[in-house]
Amino acid sequence: MALLALLTGALAVMARTAMSRAAAGGKVDHYYWMLVADAYRTQRGLPVRLGGKYLLEDDTQAYPPLFGWLLGRWGLATHATAAVFMLELIQVCAMAMLLAVFKAPYQAIALAAAFYMAAPILVMYNTQLNARILGDVFLFGLLAVEACAILATADVAARVCLWGVAVLLTALIILTHKMTLQLHLALLVPWTWALGSWLPVATLLMGAVLYVSIVGHRFARYQFRAHWDIVKFWNTHWPTLGGHQFGILRYMGSRRLVLRPAFIRPGCWES
Repeated sequence: MALLALLTGALAVMARTAMSRAAAGGKVDHYYWMLVADAYRTQRGLPVRLGGKYLLEDDTQAYPPLFGWLLGRWGLATHATAAVFMLELIQVCAMAMLLAVFKAPYQAIALAAAFYMAAPILVMYNTQLNARILGDVFLFGLLAVEACAILATADVAARVCLWGVAVLLTALIILTHKMTLQLHLALLVPWTWALGSWLPVATLLMGAVLYVSIVGHRFARYQFRAHWDIVKFWNTHWPTLGGHQFGILRYMGSRRLVLRPAFIRPGCWES
């Protein structure tokens, strides 16, 4: 197991080095978040505005605001790559601590950390600024805290504190990354069944209430409406992913090539 962990770790280092070099000139998300960081640093209130960012897209930004706020107000954009790696390190450390609590052997902990660092989606995306990694940290923390809360049957005070932390982490997920929220919703039913408790559902509802109290009901409606627009857009246009923005040649069942416009909706190109 130790050898496998070592080999996987070496593979992770090589893959990340190669991807960093390949992505040096194509950091689209990185450019967007640098603009957002400046907007949150210079503007007040929600939503912030980015004038002329994309064709046919509204200037107001419906993306969850926490990551942009941190970049702008804490200056994390100045050390962008280091900030992403720091968030990854936080998650690896949290995973290692959780496995240690469950008395996993050290070789298994090292192997889990190596597999995490070698995950293709992380190798590909975490070469640039993006909100996914912060959302992932919050979701991992939420699941870990809820599992610990279920196991802490003897200490009522500890359980109350843990569920309170879970409510806060739920609100932070909604504030950070919309696809992480989608993943949380997809996991909610099997996760509730695995824990044998409806408290995760109650935690989600209370976290949503906390989120609305932070951003206000007006921006909350705006964010969720834009979120739903994006989901509907990709549900319709998923087969044309990667095609030209203004027209897609699609092969129809009648063997005719038909020009079908792929209409752009506000925010549809956000990740």
